[in-house]
Amino acid sequence: MTNAVQLINPATEQVLRSVQLVDVAGVDDAVQRAKTAQRCWERLAPSERAAGLRAVADPVAPHAPGPAR
Repeated sequence: MTNAVQLINPATEQVLRSVQLVDVAGVDDAVQRAKTAQRCWERLAPSERAAGLRAVADPVAPHAPGPAR
């Protein structure tokens, strides 16, 4: 049996995705990986961070509503 929960858009009732539920060890692992990623991120030059953010934002921007574009 899989321990997962479905995320549902309340406006459309469309299932957006299924998310695995984890135990304490899984949360601890995710927190440790996030801390490691943060240390890598903070060592980047501001221009490198900006480039990374643009790489994520560019494909998302056309789909953003109104002023978010």
